[in-house]
Amino acid sequence: MEIVLQVLEPVVLFNADQGQTCTYNVKTDAIKDTICQLRLDFDDVQIVAPLTAASGASPIGTCNSDTIGVTSPSGASVPSYCGDISGTHMYVETARQNPAATVTMTIGGTTFNRQWRIKVNYIGCWSEMRAPNDCQQYFTGLSGTFESYGWTAQQVMSQNQEYTNCFRQEIGFCQMDFSISQDGTSPDYFSISNGATTQSSVGALKGAGNCDNAGIQLTAAMSVQVDTSNDATQYFCGGHFGSMSGAMTSGNVRSDALPFNVRVVVIDSAILVSTNVGFKINYRQVAC
Repeated sequence: MEIVLQVLEPVVLFNADQGQTCTYNVKTDAIKDTICQLRLDFDDVQIVAPLTAASGASPIGTCNSDTIGVTSPSGASVPSYCGDISGTHMYVETARQNPAATVTMTIGGTTFNRQWRIKVNYIGCWSEMRAPNDCQQYFTGLSGTFESYGWTAQQVMSQNQEYTNCFRQEIGFCQMDFSISQDGTSPDYFSISNGATTQSSVGALKGAGNCDNAGIQLTAAMSVQVDTSNDATQYFCGGHFGSMSGAMTSGNVRSDALPFNVRVVVIDSAILVSTNVGFKINYRQVAC
């Protein structure tokens, strides 16, 4: 069961909202026992973006004015975001409670023409569209793309986020290929800080190291690993996306680890630069 029952929108879309908080309780009422998840589609969310330059004790990427936060009755932690996150989505566990979740828009004092439109999809406990536990984003089908929150606007990534993108394994498919559409800028399809002031290399490592501050994590197939003596989990960051650390161009990364997951981590007070716009990555499942 997947039912669209609510659309969350502000009453007004202009700066009279400065310094206020808008709270939406997503109600399930009589159907709460049959609803296990919500899918929030951020059709149009435009609030003040993260800092592109450090301000006092607040580093680049801090949401120091506006935030959108989601609270789940399950107790699962969901990162807060800011800026333009239009076109992305988020799954939330309901714990079969009413309200099923609370969406809070915190509006700071910065002058900005804010607006948001969030579609709420109710996912039944036995629905084929239900995501596995702890998946903040969930993708189905043999191929597609996924992106970081704020990538479309080419804004710097928000600080303090950690979540998992999950991909449903389709019948007869055992591997997944990941790639980006182009290197370079306009738009930049992969730029995640490794703590450096420039993004000239891939910075793809197995185990903790260069990508401690921010990066994505997935398990590359043994056939494409460069240093198999290290932990199989690969940490990808830098200015290009690929398996070989230090490469100056991006390449294909194949994973044969199940389930198909990609984890995104930006630690609190990560050392970001203003060009760290995140990623937009293609995925394609490979037959067994």
